[in-house]
Amino acid sequence: MAPGEYPRYLSLLIMVTTATVLLVTVFIKEVDPSISLGMAAYRASQLVHNSFDDRPTVDWNSTIGSERRLRSSRDSNRSVGNQPDGAMPNENGGQGTTEFRRLPSDVTSYHDNGSSNCATRKNVAFLKTHKTGSSTIQNIIYRFGVNHRLNFALPRRRSNYFGGNTRFKRRYVRPLPRGHQYNILANHARWNREEFHALMPADTVYLTILRHPATQYESLYSYYKWGSYFKVPFGEFVRSPEFYYRRLNKTESRKPRHGFRNPSLYDLGMEPPEHDEHHDEDVDGMIHSIERDFHLVLILEYLEESLILLKNLTCWSWDDVIFFRVNARTNSGDVQLSSKSKEILINFNQADWRLYKHYNNTLWEKIAEYGAERMQKDKLILREKIDAWRDRCINRTIVSKFHGTGINKFMLKEESENNTICQQLVRSSLHYLYLLNREIRKQPLGKHKQSSK
Repeated sequence: MAPGEYPRYLSLLIMVTTATVLLVTVFIKEVDPSISLGMAAYRASQLVHNSFDDRPTVDWNSTIGSERRLRSSRDSNRSVGNQPDGAMPNENGGQGTTEFRRLPSDVTSYHDNGSSNCATRKNVAFLKTHKTGSSTIQNIIYRFGVNHRLNFALPRRRSNYFGGNTRFKRRYVRPLPRGHQYNILANHARWNREEFHALMPADTVYLTILRHPATQYESLYSYYKWGSYFKVPFGEFVRSPEFYYRRLNKTESRKPRHGFRNPSLYDLGMEPPEHDEHHDEDVDGMIHSIERDFHLVLILEYLEESLILLKNLTCWSWDDVIFFRVNARTNSGDVQLSSKSKEILINFNQADWRLYKHYNNTLWEKIAEYGAERMQKDKLILREKIDAWRDRCINRTIVSKFHGTGINKFMLKEESENNTICQQLVRSSLHYLYLLNREIRKQPLGKHKQSSK
């Protein structure tokens, strides 16, 4: 081919490829009208891309059919074995079309971590919600940051909280020397988009986690001794939460400034209403905003699936996402909620329930995109690696007390007491914070190498 013909050939190839993607997009939408135009275009581009290399092409009729069956089974309320009790029929409320905040092109699709297009994401902000398994995720992110010698955004007051009941502000963070940037933020905070974005690098991956509102609320009530505020034990409170909530608010001289109702949305920056419940349109607007701001919302009831999606989103390794459940109550401390109690707590936290249903459905859509068979294989890999580290590290589990609540604590085997990974896996949030703050005091941050990724 003559040199002058190459640009014309390339232009023609681009035009043909674009036209092919458009035709395949129309075909996919006709086969399954329920999927969004953006998802149809994504699948079409993947199909066309596959046709240009040696990999086998995807049978989209089979794929779409299996995903439709997955959605259908999810929408008809799957059994307890597949989803948590009472979890989320696919209702239309609050599930309108949303715009997703997209990562750079190298991480928008799910990939094999050995791919040349896979760039490890080292800037991560995790909004740590309350009693959602967030301490386990924080341990994973802290471990990643320490092992990659990254800079941490830590609370000035050396606690686990940025600002308490006020929304996050940059001034709550311990400063770094000029010329350095933060890479990791993984503490409790109330979401404030502008302040987070002003603090963290532009390519930061934003994460958070949710839990079924009924079990989350019972755990909050027990762990934080909310009975001392409502003046009744949990069993009494759950009979009439509306009454006790209104009674508490009458004792305050101003608008409520606490997360005693819809605690997840409160952590995500939504202010509690002065009276009654949030309006549906306000909650839907908040869900739309969260879609824009967060790249992945993990679900505690599907922690393994969530972490596998996180691994692929960030291009981390298997060892980066192994975990032991830290800061978890003992089994004897768990309260088995009756169906009636769950229903009451769901109605009381209706906005959180709306939020949770939306992101539970979103998670399963991501799993369908990832591939159900592939997900099952990867879950086995993750479990095998966790079991191997547990066998290597853990001698036994003991119970420690936090405000009277039994918390599981792992004791290491004697031969693993000096193993760095074993130490990290069992380390509590507060112990991690203590060590990170101590390291900052010992080594001025001016000597730390800045990370740009």
